[in-house]
Formats: sequence, C-alpha cells, structure tokens
Amino acid sequence: IQTLTDVLTVAFQPLFDILDSLGPEGAATKNMVQGMLTMSQSMIDFAQADDLTGKLSAIGGLLGAIGTIAQASTDSRVAGIDKEIEAEKKRDGASKASLQKISALEAKKDAEKKKAFELNKKIAMGQAAIATLVASIEAYKSLVGIPFVGPALAAAASAAILAVGAKTMSMIASTSYQGGGSTGSAASTPTISVGKETTKTDLATSSGPAGELGYFRGESGSGGQENF
Repeated sequence: IQTLTDVLTVAFQPLFDILDSLGPEGAATKNMVQGMLTMSQSMIDFAQADDLTGKLSAIGGLLGAIGTIAQASTDSRVAGIDKEIEAEKKRDGASKASLQKISALEAKKDAEKKKAFELNKKIAMGQAAIATLVASIEAYKSLVGIPFVGPALAAAASAAILAVGAKTMSMIASTSYQGGGSTGSAASTPTISVGKETTKTDLATSSGPAGELGYFRGESGSGGQENF
C-alpha cells in the first residue's frame, strides 16, 4: 500500500532532480522538503492509529521528520558559510585580517554543527524511548496470553526490553560533539541515529517462549527473538 509520502515523492522527483544538481544548498532544500512530506505522513498515521503503539510509532516518525528538517536547515547554513570561506580565500586568504576572518567563519560553522548535534541527540533519545516503550508493550501483549506462564514471561520480557532501552538512551546521552577547525570543505554535520529492531514476537514461528525470554533477557546465544 502506497503512503502519501510515496505518492508525493514520485510527484516531486523532477524537482528533486533539479535540486540534486544545485550542490549542497540544493541537497539541503531537497532534504527539507522530504522531511516535510514525512512529517505530513506521520500526522496522518497518528490520526489513523487505533491503539497506543500505533500512535507512539507515529510520534517517533514525527520526531525523525523534525530532525530531518532541522538538519537540512543546518546543512544550508553550513553551505553558505563554506561559500563565504572560499570567497575570502580567493579574495586574499593570506593576510592576518583575512586569516582571522576565515577562522571566525570556521568557528561559526562549527557552532552550527554543534547545535545540530545536540538537537539530533535529543531527538535520538526521544526516538529510543518511544521504540523501547512500543517494543515493551508488543512483547508483553504477545506473551501474556500463554496459559499459566504467560503473565510471568510477558512481565520478564517487557522488563528486559525496558532495561535495554534505558542502556541505549544512556549511551546516546554520553556522546559528545567532536568538532574540528579545518579550513577545508565542510564535513557532514554530525548526526545520531537509532536503529530499528523488530518489536513483535510470534510464538507460532519461534523456537519457544524459553528462547524468546532468553533473547529479551540478553542471555548468551545466537539468533533473534523468534529463533534464539
């Protein structure tokens, strides 16, 4: 089933092709438009979701779209600063005053990147929190119906996922911006992304609840939750 984002991405493709030919600033504009399309889809998904996990997933998508738009804005500003640096290098680039100006522009560019990094960090933590909660709810729902042992297995699996999520958020929180003062071309603005794992478990295809519980507890072994 095609989403609104899929349809509009195809419709906007001619524009995207033009933007791709315009260098870093064109790419930033393209990313901003794509972020706005994703944001629109996330709002639709939220409105159409009929349960808590669906709405939480839509909020996670919305956070990602906000991050994409903010990143595109930063990339555009950084590209503009790079143009100023290159222009100053061509104009002079050797005198003390010119070198000071270039240094100030590099510092301004680094400040933009650091601000983007901190925003991405907050968004990543929010997405990790949402993904953890969704996975915990889905794991509980998938196991709680097992006769006799279901509630205990569900509670244990849910708690294990929450513990893993808390560790993930702690790792994200501990990251710090590693800036640079190079006068060369701008590096990509630092970003943080959180991977997405399967949040559902299916006992009909799994090796059994014991294996799934071991997977969620982080015990030694191989495979995923359905073949651990």
